[in-house]
Amino acid sequence: LESNSAPDTFYSLTDFTIYLIFAASFWPKNVKTSMAASLNSFKSQLDELISGTLEERCRELDERERNVQKREETITSVFESLKHATHEGISIVVGNTVYNTTRAILLSKSDSFFQGFLHAGAKPLSGSSSKPLSQQWLMLCKEHSQEELNDDNSSSDEKLFIARDGEIFHYVLEYLTYGDVFSPIPDKGTLCKLKKDAEFYRLPELSRLLEDKPTSEETLTASIQKATERAEAAAANAEEVLKSQLVRDISHYSCSSVMTSGYKIWDQLLCKLGDVQLTLEGDNLIAEAGGTYRVVVKVNGASSGANSDHIAIHVVKKELSRALVGSNSGYQNSFHLEDVFTLEPGEFFSVYQQINGKSACGRQNNTLIVEK
Repeated sequence: LESNSAPDTFYSLTDFTIYLIFAASFWPKNVKTSMAASLNSFKSQLDELISGTLEERCRELDERERNVQKREETITSVFESLKHATHEGISIVVGNTVYNTTRAILLSKSDSFFQGFLHAGAKPLSGSSSKPLSQQWLMLCKEHSQEELNDDNSSSDEKLFIARDGEIFHYVLEYLTYGDVFSPIPDKGTLCKLKKDAEFYRLPELSRLLEDKPTSEETLTASIQKATERAEAAAANAEEVLKSQLVRDISHYSCSSVMTSGYKIWDQLLCKLGDVQLTLEGDNLIAEAGGTYRVVVKVNGASSGANSDHIAIHVVKKELSRALVGSNSGYQNSFHLEDVFTLEPGEFFSVYQQINGKSACGRQNNTLIVEK
């Protein structure tokens, strides 16, 4: 050992073991026997140390596993409790109005004012505070609150106070419940307050919904405007229709006693208003474009009193209507006949007269009025 001095430093147990084996080859027999006993003792102590360390590590791992399992059970229990609690009824006093709803409805929008307002019993905002999150939230917003919460968690029938307009909160609660505001907003003042409350309650989607939301006042004004425009359009249309009815196409004809086989020839156009679109050809009046016509005929004549004396309107040489003479024999009689009928393009009508039982000439100043 003296001739084989050990190095100053061993870097590992392996280095030390190799050194011992190498050095042992130079030792006497009694030294080798003593060293073998020492090595066996060292091995036993090392085995005990390793065994004890493993057992301790296993116990630590088992304990950690039990702690993790216990935490998981606790977290599951808390979430189940919160899930049940969100459906509990809750009363909120907003201004002077009491609203009854559920926690689930108030907590339906993430990152809203109510997330902090209602989560009683949650972790404090800072490690030094012992108050629940809901109480700290109210302390941060104390200018909007007028009472302190108790240290205990809020019960289902506890009334929480919010210092905002109670009537406006009706629209906020409607949005939280249905996802939209369906109730009419009466005026701009109400709409402005609702926009402010949407910011206060941290509801950005509600703020976007209100950007183009019309008030009842604006809706009524728009409806009145539309109704006025429709009424004006209807009045203008009615005026045009009335004008079209009043300004009609009328032609006034006359003839002397000229006749052909009982049909009068209207040889003179006395006056004309518009265009009745009729062409005179002999004793026929031909429709150029077709249409509905009103015809008035006045014919003078001396009758013998025969019951067959008459005037008639013929359409395409077929009698449409007639006017019979009276029994005033020897007197001049005036026949008056009026009718309405439709002519197709190219069709025609004529006026036929029979006096003393045969086609005959009438007196002068016979009149025909045609209106289309």
